[in-house]
Amino acid sequence: MKDKIINKLQQIFKPTKKKVIILCVILAVVGFLGACVHSVRTKVKEAMSGLAMGVSEVTRGNVEATITGSSSVEPYESYDILPPASGDILYAPYEVGDYVEKDAVLYSFDTTDLDLNMQKAQNSLQKSSLSHQQTIDNIDKLNISAPCDGTLSGVSIKAGDEVDNNAEIATIQNTNKLKVTVPFNETQIRHISTGKTAVVSSSSHMTSVNGRVTHVASAATPQADGSRLYDVIVEFNNPGSFTKGLVVGVEVNGQVSPGLGTVEYYSDTTIKAEAGGTVSRVYYNTGDYVRKGQVIASLSSDDMARDLQKSNLEYADAQISLQETQKQLDDYNVTAPISGTVLTKTSKAGDTIDKTNSTVTMMVIGDVSRLKFNLDIDELDISTVSVGQQVNVTADALPDETFIGEISEISMQGESQNGVTTYTAKVVINEPGNLRPSMNVDASIVTASAENVLRVPTTDIKTARGKSYVFVQDENAKAAKSDNKKEDKKKKEGQKNGAPDGGSR
Repeated sequence: MKDKIINKLQQIFKPTKKKVIILCVILAVVGFLGACVHSVRTKVKEAMSGLAMGVSEVTRGNVEATITGSSSVEPYESYDILPPASGDILYAPYEVGDYVEKDAVLYSFDTTDLDLNMQKAQNSLQKSSLSHQQTIDNIDKLNISAPCDGTLSGVSIKAGDEVDNNAEIATIQNTNKLKVTVPFNETQIRHISTGKTAVVSSSSHMTSVNGRVTHVASAATPQADGSRLYDVIVEFNNPGSFTKGLVVGVEVNGQVSPGLGTVEYYSDTTIKAEAGGTVSRVYYNTGDYVRKGQVIASLSSDDMARDLQKSNLEYADAQISLQETQKQLDDYNVTAPISGTVLTKTSKAGDTIDKTNSTVTMMVIGDVSRLKFNLDIDELDISTVSVGQQVNVTADALPDETFIGEISEISMQGESQNGVTTYTAKVVINEPGNLRPSMNVDASIVTASAENVLRVPTTDIKTARGKSYVFVQDENAKAAKSDNKKEDKKKKEGQKNGAPDGGSR
């Protein structure tokens, strides 16, 4: 039995070429893996030994993540006052440090020469206005209007006709209002005056109508029988039955006219064209009743149209010239664009300013009730800040004071330099206190905070393979290290006392 087992084992472990090759491969793989593990352990050990060189004490408290930066403050708004005109300064009342209200006069220039130009421009505009109005009046004459209420007769024009200036085109008769002239003798005339009520009677119509005396002749007209008669004109509204040519009698204040009179229309007027032109349209014809001012016909004239266009241009040019002169005059008074403090002043009363010299800054005005500054934010931190966020501000010039700022604006476009992109945050200090423009300040923005947490120095936080670590010292290693320190101290003391091995004598 024993011999069989031994033979079997010999057959199994009998070396062959195939088994030798497989065994060599296995040994090679095992050797490679061992070498890799040793290498990794060596590198980790070296890294850990390099990272854990310092030992710090862990404390508990509050921590904050902040973004810091430095800048210089400037007025919230500031304006350079540049010369708007050339000339001599007559008036400059404000000095550096003075507060000025918006639109206050900062400088006044001598306007003697410009005043003359202004008067010329006003005169030119007035003459152009008169000429322009005359042209408009002439254009209006192309519309032939009724001079009074009445009925048209004898309309003699039609569309397309050429009409000369002063040509008769129709007659208008006021049939609603009539008048009559009657005589009174010298005795009667003493009882008649203008405005007296009169009674007009028609025997043929067996009717009468009241009227009013509108005229009394001052001189008598001699008659063939040697008597003297005075003409009196009476006006009255047409009751509807009276017509032109009707013979009527008149009584005024109890005095009956010794003669009769013939009824006439109150107005019987010839309508004439006041300008020449071509008839464009006729609105009313013979027999139509029109009111005073209504257009009876319209004319057109190419010459007058050109005159109007020219007049419009000349009038517009005169207005522009006056406006330009007025603007120049306004420039001779320099006003404050904002309410603020005079920061600098380089021009004073008596100076002569040359506007063509663009380098002249007469004054600088700034609003120092608020201050502002720009803070550059790294692209890695820009997502942690926002408009309205509080900023703590300090200044070396004011070591005992802290100011509160607020982010009012964050630029959308960043600036890249040396591979680093930064964004500008505008910070406003609404209560600057003793801060002055151009002072240097340090700013701090708290982006995150935590209370009552464990704290270690940032130098003890190590990063490897994308993760952060803090190494904790082993207590046994700590004790051994303490013993080693004591032993080293003892040897040093022994050497100091003269013992060669560091021991005691």
